[in-house]
Amino acid sequence: MTGKEAKERLKKQYNYRNAYTKENYDRISVTVPKGTKERIKALGEKPNTIINKLLLDWLNRQEKEPGTATDPHNMN
Repeated sequence: MTGKEAKERLKKQYNYRNAYTKENYDRISVTVPKGTKERIKALGEKPNTIINKLLLDWLNRQEKEPGTATDPHNMN
């Protein structure tokens, strides 16, 4: 495989991955205090994994018992 062919293959993979992500996922940007990402990584986790788990757990609780956490600071 030539260098040009390899670049084309990588470009196709990149485009496929982006199209798949755009079709199947919503993007949400989260801002956290400086150092939070490193603290999560230090525990051997990935920030996106933790955020997804917490968000989905919270959402599932809300759907079972609507109105239990209307205050975003009270997410117990």
